[in-house]
Amino acid sequence: MNYIDILADWNFWGSRKTNVGVVREKYLVSLGRLVSMPEIISVGGVRRCGKSTILLQLIQKIHLTKRVPYENCLYVNFEDPRLGENLKAINLFEILEEYTKKFKPKGKIYLFLDEVQNVDDWEKFCRTIYDQQKNIKIFVTGSTSRTFNSDLSQLLSGRIINFNVSPLDFDEFLNFKKVAQNSPEINKYFDEYLQFGGFPRVVLEENETNKHSILISYYETIIEKDIILKNDIKNKAELKNIARYVLSNVGNQISSYALEKTLKISNENIGRYLNFLEESFIISRTPRFSYSVKKQIYNPDKVFSVDTGLSNVVGFNFSENKGRLLENLVYQKLQRDEGQIYYWKNKTEVDFLTFDKNKVEKLINVTQTVDDLEVLQRELISLDEAKSEFGEAKQILLSLYNQSGQKDKRILPLITFMLDK
Repeated sequence: MNYIDILADWNFWGSRKTNVGVVREKYLVSLGRLVSMPEIISVGGVRRCGKSTILLQLIQKIHLTKRVPYENCLYVNFEDPRLGENLKAINLFEILEEYTKKFKPKGKIYLFLDEVQNVDDWEKFCRTIYDQQKNIKIFVTGSTSRTFNSDLSQLLSGRIINFNVSPLDFDEFLNFKKVAQNSPEINKYFDEYLQFGGFPRVVLEENETNKHSILISYYETIIEKDIILKNDIKNKAELKNIARYVLSNVGNQISSYALEKTLKISNENIGRYLNFLEESFIISRTPRFSYSVKKQIYNPDKVFSVDTGLSNVVGFNFSENKGRLLENLVYQKLQRDEGQIYYWKNKTEVDFLTFDKNKVEKLINVTQTVDDLEVLQRELISLDEAKSEFGEAKQILLSLYNQSGQKDKRILPLITFMLDK
């Protein structure tokens, strides 16, 4: 097979120019710090969140800032069907050999292997290149965390650094929309972000019906390719029922024993399915906080979606569940910015507790409005109860609507929090 002709469509060689889309500067800065390190860099994240585009943007950045010729960069997209099926490590050596014969690159080579989980034993190829101390910097991407956590991947232990990419945060969303943060229409854009999420292609699509269709397509592809096919699941209906239930109940505590009674699926299978959903990055779970590991294990986790748009197309009634979706957005931001994230529950409950450097840092509740006195008191009482246990922790009540008239300094505008860098 002539690999070069196929790969030329993806790379910047010669005079070919590739559209790299809207630049996601936050990721490029972070990845840029890793370029000079010898370790293999794994870039993980849910399918269609923008990993491939970020790699192409990184190639451009390396070319422009380090004056590296484009011919020293090789990008391989293993989702391209022209490369064939049942690819193995030997094919990676063949691709690299054909590339080096063609271009005879001088100096360091930058090798980008996109959706590398489609290649059997890719880890052996990467380890061989790394251990032979070739002058090659390797980046790999995958749409399931198992790509980098399997037993075979342990071959790369001490040789690989993991880096995750997520759908757009609200700041990036506004950048894609070319909207200033002080726009008088900021609330309208926030509602769009809350309803349709942050997948780049969805954000750039103007038609709401098309947005919905794209999200459905993403969801079905993740379920079929990244979960059912990868894990050889026989009972597809069970997996799909669990996925729909979980994505329709973000921000809630999910007990496998309760699900067993509700969905008539064995507790063992529920545990497996939840693990598969998490491995595909479509959900995340956060435990109840306790200094006792045993208590953490025996209490149900809260479950959150990687993207509120996915939750809406799978089963959410947007208007009725807006509060849970707001909580999901806050979780996504905390996941990017904070250390360990938990929820706290005693007589009352606090939505989020952040833990870093061996101490509780923040206690955070999320609400749509503080105009309702009963709601306001409930939210503040739960923060006060938690404060009595974690005295130094900062209390925060995030409110979407009508927080400007409140004098309590613990109450912060949710949109301001989402844009805080």
